[in-house]
Amino acid sequence: MEAKSTLYIHNLSDGIGMDKLRSNLFLLFSMYGEVIDIRLDGRQLRGQAFIRMSTPDEANLARITLNGEPFFGQPLKIEFSKNEMTV
Repeated sequence: MEAKSTLYIHNLSDGIGMDKLRSNLFLLFSMYGEVIDIRLDGRQLRGQAFIRMSTPDEANLARITLNGEPFFGQPLKIEFSKNEMTV
């Protein structure tokens, strides 16, 4: 199985603006490696995000460490994305 570097994050609070959500996700996930891209779509992906890290190891470290941690009052739910994001 190919190692993945894109994470699927769900259970995000709907009450946060997109810019604030993006910047806070960037700051949080940057603690575990280089964030390549963050995808949010307030209409179709409400409460969800895709974050691409620079390596599978960084993505795995962020997933293991942050899964279940509170983020704006709700526990983060993090798993590997079924599809890799392309830039």
